[in-house]
Amino acid sequence: MKFEELLDEVVELLRRRGRMTYRALKRQFELDDEYLADLRDELIKGQRLAVDEGGEVLVWAGPQAAAPAPTDVPVVTSPAPVQHPAMTTPSPGPK
Repeated sequence: MKFEELLDEVVELLRRRGRMTYRALKRQFELDDEYLADLRDELIKGQRLAVDEGGEVLVWAGPQAAAPAPTDVPVVTSPAPVQHPAMTTPSPGPK
């Protein structure tokens, strides 16, 4: 697998999970220390999509995925207030 393909896979995984240990990344993708260092540097310094936490965890720092807009939720609107003509009382006529 080429570096760019691996980078794309790790970005997607990190975006979904939010955080991953370096050990888990090494195991998941069978990376050696040097390859992991290159990947870490690209994500943190090159792309600015992640941050290091204590030298053990890679934390997603890129944009959040947009939540899908609800399609089955009815829109509730308040009815406009009803306008009533002013009520007037007849004034008493001359006596």
